[in-house]
Amino acid sequence: MVHINPAAYDEWYRTPFGSVCHRLERDALFSLADFRDGDRVLDAGCGTGVYMRELNGMGLNPVGVDADEGMLSYAASSCGRWALLAGAAAEALPFKDASFDRVVSVCTLEFVAAPETAVREMARMLKQGGILLVGFLNGNSTWARQRAEKGKDPSSVWHGARFFRLTDVSLMSFKAGLGMVAFKGAIYFPPASEGLSPDELEALEEKSRLDTPSAAAFIAAAFRKSG
Repeated sequence: MVHINPAAYDEWYRTPFGSVCHRLERDALFSLADFRDGDRVLDAGCGTGVYMRELNGMGLNPVGVDADEGMLSYAASSCGRWALLAGAAAEALPFKDASFDRVVSVCTLEFVAAPETAVREMARMLKQGGILLVGFLNGNSTWARQRAEKGKDPSSVWHGARFFRLTDVSLMSFKAGLGMVAFKGAIYFPPASEGLSPDELEALEEKSRLDTPSAAAFIAAAFRKSG
C-alpha cells in the first residue's frame, strides 16, 4: 500500500476545490444520519480526523479507528484531548457488540483487504436501530474510471483501490443484516473542474446533477440495523 502523507492529505481539504468537495460529500452523508445529541459515533477508517472534527462540533461523541499509525498520530494532534482513537483494521474492530448509535465510514471500503468483512464488523458495532453511514467512490463514475487508470501505476495512491457500485455496497450491507434507508449522490461535476472557483463549482454541480443524475463521483448510503 502506498503511504499517504497525513499533513498533505488534510491540507487538501482546505484548498478551494477540496473544501467544496468535502462540504458536498459531508452534507450528502449527514443528511441521511438522523443524528441525536450525544450519539456515540464510530468513524471506521478515520484517517486524519476530518470527520471526527465535524462530528465533535455537532455535539456528538466520536471514536476513531484506523489501521495507519501515521494517520492516527495526525488525528490525535489535529483533534485534541477529546479524541478517542484506536489502531485497528476495519475488518477487526476492537469494541464489543452494539457499542455505537451510528457508524460512519468514508472512502474506506475501497482500500481494505476484505470489504465484506469490514461491513459485517461495522454492523456488529451498531445498537439495534442504529445506522451505518457509508460514503464511497461510485464505480460507475468518470472519476472512478480515471482513478482506476491512475492506479495502474504502483506509486499511485489509487494502486490496489477497488471501486464499488451502490448495488455492491447494498448487497454487502444486506448480508451483514442491515436494510437500506436511503442514498444520495454528490460531486456531479467532472474531474477536469478542479481549476474552477468555488462559485463556479457550485453552479456546475447543480447543472451536472440535472444533466447526468447517475454520474455522481461520491455516493452516501444509510443502512439500519433492525431489531
